[in-house]
Amino acid sequence: ICKEVKGCSNEIMRYIVENNKVSNTLIISPPKCGKTTILRDLARNISSGMPINNLSGKKVSIIDERSEIASCFNGIPQLDVGIRTDILDNCFKKDGMIMAIRSLSPEILICDEIGTEGDIEALNMAFNSGVNIIVTIHGYSIEDIYKRKVFKDLLEDSILEKVIVLSNRRGPGTVENSIIFFACTYIGFYYGESFKRRSKQLKYILKSVMFLNNEVMYSNTPLPEALKYISIKVENPVNDILSKVAVSLESGESKSVYESFHEEYYKNK
Repeated sequence: ICKEVKGCSNEIMRYIVENNKVSNTLIISPPKCGKTTILRDLARNISSGMPINNLSGKKVSIIDERSEIASCFNGIPQLDVGIRTDILDNCFKKDGMIMAIRSLSPEILICDEIGTEGDIEALNMAFNSGVNIIVTIHGYSIEDIYKRKVFKDLLEDSILEKVIVLSNRRGPGTVENSIIFFACTYIGFYYGESFKRRSKQLKYILKSVMFLNNEVMYSNTPLPEALKYISIKVENPVNDILSKVAVSLESGESKSVYESFHEEYYKNK
């Protein structure tokens, strides 16, 4: 028996709404954890608007294949799904999503328990049509979903922006995890660039050590002079460290070569 719990999605709204925009969201949940109840309340909040989250009301379309979300009777929803919501009741998810996109001009498309390649195709169509999506799926974690080929494609197609993982650890609707796909991608690029820079710097250091060995061993050049000479041949930040170490050694500010290098390294870290 469907039962509404108004306000049960308020916590999740904080994760999926930003600057009056609703993110493309996947809700992962085991059975009996309240995902359909939360999905219904999300529709209500998004459709009616939520001033506390700076969200104005949006046009929502619900594909309610088994009449579990809106509980329609004779075409009339028996549960509150918002004032700007259209419902396609007893309609296959794939067909319903396509019909909604073509005829109802929704801003947000809501669908419960996606599970087939046809569902994924329709979600891709919605995304390419500029419609935001909120869908649920049975599962226990994002790793669990990633093992299933159909949903692996959904995760890799860059459609989703947020993933919410539910449990009933503290009662139905417990938010176990919230994953921000854009942020994760950005962090990946950030660390990728950091490692790339690090690799270049290590090459410069190796090059400097080889030059230094030749200068000291074969040319008998005093260490401060050798460091100054080598600093001209290598790139930043290594050249800056070498030149400052040379100045430090000449002035006698450091007690040892190790101390001088150690100090300059941490200044440039």
